[in-house]
Amino acid sequence: DRDDRRAEPDDALGIATLHVRGWRAAYPGIVPEEVLAELSIPDRAARWRDQLTGDPERQRTFVAEHEDGVGGFVSMGPSRDPFSEPGAGEVYAIYVDPDLWGRGIGSSLLTRATDDLRAQGYASATLWVLAANEAGRRFYETHGWEADGSTKSYSAGEAELEEVRYRIEL
Repeated sequence: DRDDRRAEPDDALGIATLHVRGWRAAYPGIVPEEVLAELSIPDRAARWRDQLTGDPERQRTFVAEHEDGVGGFVSMGPSRDPFSEPGAGEVYAIYVDPDLWGRGIGSSLLTRATDDLRAQGYASATLWVLAANEAGRRFYETHGWEADGSTKSYSAGEAELEEVRYRIEL
């Protein structure tokens, strides 16, 4: 019995606020301080509103509701990775309000994402996580995801950060 639902354009501000708070809570010491300080909720909200009014079958986003609004979100769809296997899905982003970490919301959202990708006909899924994000990597591994050896560089301001690809059979 889930308390999540498909995101709507009106959720854009709540998702953006949570996205920025999630970055600032999860990535100090990983992402440069100035990059975290410059994150803009209005800019992210505009991007999320555009995504949520786009093709809902291309990218699907679910939110976990909480009494204060959006408690978490997950976004997924077809793999954007040119080197992934044909027919792979991808979890693009998953964030939970830092005040709600450890309550099972992230687990519920990740299960929702894999169930939804499976229902859309994907046989496997991938996601990218910052290599230095040990807590995030443990979270995915606990849920059956495995690092598949692929890496790429992510630019965060002046810094180049390594991302690791995780994969799961659906």
